[in-house]
Amino acid sequence: MLKRLSELRASATARGPTTRFPFLDETERSPFLAGRSYLVSAYPFTGKTELMVRVVREWPEEVLYISEEPAVIWEDRATALGDGPDNLLVCHAMGLTLPEIAAVASATNWGVLIVDSVKLLGIRDENAVAEVTAKMRPFIAAQQARNGLIIFLHHTRKGGGNHGEGAAGSHAFLAVVDTALELLRVKEQNQRLLRGESRVDPVESLVYARDVEGHFTVVEIPVQGPQLMDRILTCLSHEWMITSEIKEQLSDVSMDKVVQVLRGLTRQGKVERDPSMAEGKMQGVTYRWRRS
Repeated sequence: MLKRLSELRASATARGPTTRFPFLDETERSPFLAGRSYLVSAYPFTGKTELMVRVVREWPEEVLYISEEPAVIWEDRATALGDGPDNLLVCHAMGLTLPEIAAVASATNWGVLIVDSVKLLGIRDENAVAEVTAKMRPFIAAQQARNGLIIFLHHTRKGGGNHGEGAAGSHAFLAVVDTALELLRVKEQNQRLLRGESRVDPVESLVYARDVEGHFTVVEIPVQGPQLMDRILTCLSHEWMITSEIKEQLSDVSMDKVVQVLRGLTRQGKVERDPSMAEGKMQGVTYRWRRS
């Protein structure tokens, strides 16, 4: 269907802000938005399945989880998770053909679809652009028709990579989705880093930790030092300033870094934001900042 930009803007206004689903205990910085498609890549045994199960069971949508793991593993996982939201429907798909998997997806009233992993799609050559695209695109089309959210889980290449390039195989894995995320081990053994790239929505890197009881929690990344915090505080007054006015005084600091530090200072109570942080990330809004 053909639409002019003015019509698209009117549709966006009528629809309202895009729903942002929480990432563990963090919503404002979560990369997961309704109506988007994702590729989440990680090295084997990094914990991508355990992470995704904990993330999506807190979402207000019916989740269809297409899994390559057997029922016995899911039985133990369900027991370990204990009581809680029961929005997760698991399909044990190892051995199913692609048409059979597609039939399960078509017959289920899902709002979120997870394919764990893309090996289940029967892709014989991960470097073949045409094959990767042909196997993934029907699921993307189904997701767009429902305005749902789809997540493909994948593995990373041995050498890794930046800007989403760590995903193994053809660049078609990245080209077919809206957002590419990577899950990486970090220095602390119980922590993981989630980072990524997106067509439209900026992705903020997040670190989460798993405690001895198995709870997952987002932790702050110590990327900004006290000197930069002090410099930004010096730029601020008790009068409102927009972000670009603050950035103009810090020519050697990127806009992303300025925003990141401003958010950190706001969480510490040293800075106020308008609209407030409690309202979350708001598209198309010019933020204003001032000293508390």
